Order: sequence, then C-alpha cells, then structure tokens
Amino acid sequence: MTRPAICALLPLAKLWLLEALEASTLPDDPAFAPLLAGYFPAALRERFPDLIARHRLRRELVATAIANEVANRIGCAGLARLAAEAGPEAAARAAWIAGAAFGVADAADAADAAPAAAAPRLSALLALRQLQEDAAMALLGDAADASVGAALESLRPGLAGLLAAAAAATAETPTAIAWRAACLPESVVALAAAAPRLAAAPVILRLAAETGAPAEAAAEAWAEVGAGFRIEALRHAALAAPAPGAFGPRARAALLEDLGAAQARLAAARLDGMAEAAPAVALLAQEAAAAGDLAAIGVAARALRGLA
Repeated sequence: MTRPAICALLPLAKLWLLEALEASTLPDDPAFAPLLAGYFPAALRERFPDLIARHRLRRELVATAIANEVANRIGCAGLARLAAEAGPEAAARAAWIAGAAFGVADAADAADAAPAAAAPRLSALLALRQLQEDAAMALLGDAADASVGAALESLRPGLAGLLAAAAAATAETPTAIAWRAACLPESVVALAAAAPRLAAAPVILRLAAETGAPAEAAAEAWAEVGAGFRIEALRHAALAAPAPGAFGPRARAALLEDLGAAQARLAAARLDGMAEAAPAVALLAQEAAAAGDLAAIGVAARALRGLA
C-alpha cells in the first residue's frame, strides 16, 4: 500500500482496536496505571493522584493509549496478522508485553532522535517493528489470564541473558557496522541487529521453563535443530512464498505455527539427549524450502511433526 493509504487506514485500525479494548478487561490491569497518569500534566499528577486514579474516563483513556501505542509501533498489517490469530485484545496485550520487554519504544525514540540519514534509521526502525511483532506472535500462546506485570517479570530475567548473547554475536555484522557508522546510538544498533535472533526469545524461555534447562542452553538447542533440520530455511521460505486468496495469509500463519511447534519439540528432545539425526527429513525440508511454495513447506512441516 502507498503511504497515504496507510495513513488513511491507521486511524480506522486504532478505532477498531479501541472499541475492542474498551469492552475488555485489559485497561483495568495495574500495569497500565502510568499510562493514565501520563495523560495529565505534571502539576495535576503531583497534586491529584487519587483523583486521577478514580477518573470516570480512566478506562477509555488507558484503552486509547494502548491502541495508539500498539498500532503506531507494529502498523496496520502487523496488527491484522496478530488479531487474525488471537483476537484484538490478545493481540494488543502480546504486542504491549513484547514492546515493553525489549524496550522497543525507547529504542525507536532514540533512533528517531539520532542525527542519522533516513535510510539507515528507517531500516533499524523496521527491524525493531519486526522484532515486536514476531515476539508478540510468540507470546500469543502464553496464559492470557496472567497480569501484564507478571508476564513482564517472568520474561525479563531470562531475556536479559539472551539479549546480551545476541547483541554480542551480532555486534560486528555488516548491518550493525553500517548503522553504527550512520550515527545511530549503540543501544539501537545492539537491539536492532540482534532482532532476528531475539524473535523466538519468548518460545525459548518457555522451553527453558518446561525443561528446566538454562535459557542459554535452550537457545543453543533451538538454534541447532533450526539449522540441522532446515526449519529456519523453511520459515524464511514460508514468509517469502506467495499466499494468494483470502485464506493464503492464514495458511502461511498456520504453517509458521506448525514449524515453531516442531522446532520447540525437537529442541526439547535435544535438551533431554533424545534427539536423533534424520537426514531424510532434513533433505526433504531443504528441497521444500528451495521450492518456495506453501504446499511443499506443508509437506515438510508434516514430516517434522512425525519426528517430534
């Protein structure tokens, strides 16, 4: 879509999301109290905090802030992809948690304020947006009844280690070097360059919790089976494959979910010392990725399910 078309569509997406949030319990979550306070000038926050907390439009104000932040950060298309999988409330919740856990808003603001040319700045912002959407998609499977604050607290300890490892591994990649040369802040470069490695962080942390393995070991197992069974190649092929028709995007999303589930099961088996090589399946996956169509990828995904 052209930029003017997106600008025309974004307010409608926000109104749609706002209506869904106002009808949900998400604005009542205590984690959003700073959003409500932030709507008012500092003098009012200092003098009347109790009145602000009891404001008769508090739910509407919080819902508006959530809708604006989520839609602005991940865009109309990202919001639609998330909502197609779990509904608008769950999509907004997952996107908010993902953004807060990785500090996407602060990094994006720092990138916008940097004296960098438009091209490198926009490419870094796109990486941050993709990280937030991918992590949100992974978070859709988490318990929706947990508070936002509890969800963040469960993520942050393990996430810190994964972020440090990913940032160290990508610090000298050509993309990171180019962003650094363009005068983007180091905090932005570190997070944006590590974004592809961090997209699966929620799944890896869930895997670590289920198996009792350290987060770093779970990440290593995840990467090993992803490369060994060509799951990462299948994932990239699925994202690039044509998906025509009304059900095409949903078919792609279902395949990506199947690939993620198979990778998680194989990684768990690897951590338990039970994973075995399957060269025939790996070869099939490689051929399916080269074919580049959803039908071939679906055949490979089914073979991977048989292993796990």
